[in-house]
Amino acid sequence: MTGAGILRRSVAVALMLVFLTGCESDGRDVHAGDGREHFYVVARNGISVANPEFRFATVSWPGQPVDEHSVRVAAEPQWARAGEERYSVQSFDIYRNVRGATLISPAGTSDIHKPVFPDTRMRRVLRRLGAEKQPDDSAGLLDHLGNAVAVTAVVELRTPMTSEQHESAYGVRGDNILISSGVAGDVPLYWDRTPACEERQVARNCEDLPLFEEFRAWVALLRSADQSVLSAVGLQLPNVQEAAARGRIVGYVDDNTAPSELRLLLRDKRVRAVHIIDARLNCETAGRMVCEPALWSTSVPAPS
Repeated sequence: MTGAGILRRSVAVALMLVFLTGCESDGRDVHAGDGREHFYVVARNGISVANPEFRFATVSWPGQPVDEHSVRVAAEPQWARAGEERYSVQSFDIYRNVRGATLISPAGTSDIHKPVFPDTRMRRVLRRLGAEKQPDDSAGLLDHLGNAVAVTAVVELRTPMTSEQHESAYGVRGDNILISSGVAGDVPLYWDRTPACEERQVARNCEDLPLFEEFRAWVALLRSADQSVLSAVGLQLPNVQEAAARGRIVGYVDDNTAPSELRLLLRDKRVRAVHIIDARLNCETAGRMVCEPALWSTSVPAPS
């Protein structure tokens, strides 16, 4: 075959590959760039950081993922008892298509949209953290709750803490942190102990690594090419970078705890407010066989 013939054949093959690529219908083709590990680190952690009112867990695919840029996560509200009310869990696929766009759809479907989470009482409280006029009716509300109740609340610190201050702040330290975004009216960023640091894949040495340092290690792994993924889950790279640099922990979520524990927090001078998000019957102390679960939109309204 002559050189011209080889060139014509190469061009034809290239055009055919382009044509076949354009004919893919599910939009989940492998996108040239970062591998699955990095995509997982950005997407799996990012959706949790952006949505403090939900707990997220990584879900195993029924087989191999459609491509290496796919992550499946399950979301349940913070006020649900972990592992008990499976019908309250929704699963989503986060994936990058051949054009480099990151998309989110309900697990196992082709409906492409961002998850539409309800505008909960918790999110409204989170948006107003630090506001001088935010009402705090927790003391009166807790006084009316009996002992057979489990409460989920946002604990707001009087003064934001650094990572070092938080690590030594015994009594007002939970298994998660709310990190100021630095923008008034924004929901704070979120980081927790679940999944463990090793599963999050943000640091080579996770031993005794403080929560905020885990978050900072995650931010250090991000680069400008990740903005597509971050935008899909509701984040902007400059904002999370600034939050990591400023290092202001403004509170935490205390989920399914006893009213007596929250009353103690209200007396702590380091605590500005305890915002009640949800209260429900505690099956363990109530001695009942069946407990009514809280729905996603359920919350305890503050007295007017």
